[in-house]
Amino acid sequence: MNAVERMYQEAPLCKFSGYSVMQIRALQRCRGSVIHELEKLPDAEALLAAHDWFVLWTLAAYEVIRTMDGPRQRGRPCFLGRVESEILSLKGTLERIRMVFAKQEYKRKGKVKDRPVDNDASISGVNIDKKDICFSVESERYSARDWLAEFDGLIGGINAEDILADHRDSYSPITSPAHGGEAGPSPVDRADE
Repeated sequence: MNAVERMYQEAPLCKFSGYSVMQIRALQRCRGSVIHELEKLPDAEALLAAHDWFVLWTLAAYEVIRTMDGPRQRGRPCFLGRVESEILSLKGTLERIRMVFAKQEYKRKGKVKDRPVDNDASISGVNIDKKDICFSVESERYSARDWLAEFDGLIGGINAEDILADHRDSYSPITSPAHGGEAGPSPVDRADE
């Protein structure tokens, strides 16, 4: 097995984007910090730290998922339908709380204008038994641990056969680095050097 084959086996998402794999690894480290702090509950400092790490994790996780969904939006999906559906579902869920954390407003609904949040950017509940924190957004309750697990399940469930193309191939041939546009080689391209 050569280096590229080994990399695809260990991190199949390299077939989609080597940079996305690096971002996911950073998210896993951030996730570890969230869990580490949650395990210290009911300590007040740990509660604040878990909140802080979870906010950062949510913002970054949304961007990774948004990147994974981008090719579908351009009409050139990079994942099989089952995976595309899971990506779209998680993106919708993350989007709701990301808006609250990042913009302090609710996600727009149709032509309804932006609406500021009240206290939804803060923790709405602490489950000491489960060592978890919850957030409420427009009367829907979200568990930090559940979201972390859903993201991990999606990412961990993707294998190389689920990936149809490198994300760069979803751009037009004029702008795609894979078709001679402006960009350097990906980490996957450099693996054989």
